[in-house]
Amino acid sequence: MNDINEDSESTEGEREQRIEQITSWLIAKLREKGFVVRRKEVIEGERVRHVVDILAEANPLPDISLRVGFLIHSNDVKLENIEKYIAWLDELPLDKLVIVTTGEVDVEAYELAKKFNIDIVKFGTEQIAELKPKAIEKAYEEFYIEPLISINEAVEILKRESKSLLARKKKLEACSLTYIPLIMIKGEIAEKRIEEEKVTIRNISIVFDGIEGYKIITRGESLALEEDLGSFMDIPEESLMILRKLSEYGAMEISELSGTLDIPKDKLKILVNILVAKSLADIYGDLVEVRYTLFAHSLDLKEFVERLNAKIHTSIPIEEEKAVVLPIRINANKFIELIESLNGKVYSLTTFYYPFYIGILIRESGEVEEPLVLDGLRGDICPSFSMLLSNIEFLDTIRSRARLCPL
Repeated sequence: MNDINEDSESTEGEREQRIEQITSWLIAKLREKGFVVRRKEVIEGERVRHVVDILAEANPLPDISLRVGFLIHSNDVKLENIEKYIAWLDELPLDKLVIVTTGEVDVEAYELAKKFNIDIVKFGTEQIAELKPKAIEKAYEEFYIEPLISINEAVEILKRESKSLLARKKKLEACSLTYIPLIMIKGEIAEKRIEEEKVTIRNISIVFDGIEGYKIITRGESLALEEDLGSFMDIPEESLMILRKLSEYGAMEISELSGTLDIPKDKLKILVNILVAKSLADIYGDLVEVRYTLFAHSLDLKEFVERLNAKIHTSIPIEEEKAVVLPIRINANKFIELIESLNGKVYSLTTFYYPFYIGILIRESGEVEEPLVLDGLRGDICPSFSMLLSNIEFLDTIRSRARLCPL
C-alpha cells in the first residue's frame, strides 16, 4: 500500500519511480538473504484482508517460519498511520511489519511503532540515488514467442529421438509445450587493457536463462547453455568487488588487491578463482587481469527469432491446459551488478519466453528419466537445457499438462 499525497516538490511519476526503485532494491536484498518474496500480496486474517507491498517469508530453522510485511510510503509517517498498522499486526498472520518511507517520521509515531514491533526505515534522496542495482532506470520488456513447430510434429521428432535410446530401455511417455524465460541484456562496457593506454567502449548483447542463470550461446544454429561457465548467480559480492577494482586499473597484484579491499590473501585467491572460472579474469603469477571474453560473441535473441520468421508477442504467455510457463527463478539484478562491476552500463533488460517441447522419458521400472528438450522454433534437440528442468516441481507441472504419447 503506497500512501501518496500530492506535493510541489516532485511529480507523481517521480514518486512512483522512487517507490519502484526502493521496492526492487529491497526484493533483491531479501532474496539474497534467502527469503521467498512476493509483491502486492493480499494477506487474510480471520475477518479482514490487507495488501502489503512486499511479503518476505523464510524458514530459519526446521518447523519455524518467519513472515515479514513491508509497506512503502512516499509521504510522512504520522501517528494515525501507526495506529492503523498496529491493528493490522493484531489481525494478520505476520511476525513483523516494516514501514519504509521517503518522507519524515513524527516522533510520536516512531515511539509508538517501537512498542508494537513495527520497524520504520527512512530513505533520503541521496540514499535512493545510491541504491544498486537501479533496475527501475533500465528499459524492461517481456515477450513470448509463438512456436513454429506443432505439438504433433514435436511428438514425432521426440519419438524418433527416443527410439535411439531404446537400448537403455526408455520410452517417450508424454510431451508438453513449455515456455522457458530467457533474459537478454543490452548495454556497454568500457574495456581497459594493461597493454594499451586507452579505453575501448564495446556494445554488448548477452542472454542468460531465467531459471538457473547460465549464459545462453548458439551451438551450430541452435541455442545452448554454456555449461562450462556455470551459473552466474553464484558469484559472491566480494568477487564483484574485486572485479570493480580490476576494471578500474586493468590489472592488479594479489597483494595490492588484498590490501586495498582488506581481504586476506588466501580468501582473495578463492574469490579470484571464481572470476577466472567465469572467464572474467586471468591470473599470471601474482598478477590478476580483468578479462572480457564473456562478451566476445554477442547474441541478440530478437534478431535470432526474427531470422526464423517466428511471431513475437508483447506479453507473457497465458498458461493453458496443454502448455506450461516456467517462472523466472533468478534475481536479474545480479546481471546488472555484473555489468556495472565491469565499468559498464545496462540500457535494457528483455525477457523472452521461448517455446520448447519437453519430452518425458520413462524407464521400464517407471522412473522418470532426464527429459528431452526440443527447440519449438527449429526442431532441434537441445540437450543442455535438460539440466534446467531437473526441479521435481517443474517436472510434475510439465507431466500434469503433457500430452500422452503412446508408442
